Amino acid sequence: MKETKVGSASIISVVCKECDKENTVVTSGQHQHGKRGPKPYDINTRIALGAIDNGIGYTHVNGFLSTLNVPTINKTAYKNREREVGKAIEEVATNSCQMVLEDEIYQAENNGTIRGDDGLMPLSVSYDMQWLKRGRANNSLTGHGAIMTVLQLQKFEKK
Repeated sequence: MKETKVGSASIISVVCKECDKENTVVTSGQHQHGKRGPKPYDINTRIALGAIDNGIGYTHVNGFLSTLNVPTINKTAYKNREREVGKAIEEVATNSCQMVLEDEIYQAENNGTIRGDDGLMPLSVSYDMQWLKRGRANNSLTGHGAIMTVLQLQKFEKK
């Protein structure tokens, strides 16, 4: 009978030929985000996550989806889902950094390193990073960084 598109998700209403009852088919699961309001569709959130992971934006996403003949996502829905996954990515990155820092402090203490008068652990590290480009403007919101402690470097050199 009808199809309602919500980003790349669809809600399709069909009528059974046997009993004339209207049935609704939803093409994507939903999840709770926030305390109230409609639940976002999983497909739209996954699109935003995939775009961030691949360093592409709204226009590239819709170009790709339209090439596949998959319903595109409007800009407002895309930005909302991008903000949702962005917060989750930041939280995972923060937790990961904290876990690694605690592990490095533990290893340094076991190797006899003593905290300074200021209570900080003197850790030597090597750091490198790369900021991704998006088009000619170099305006990507994603980049990659790597930190390696001297303890890890020493272990690597011994092998």
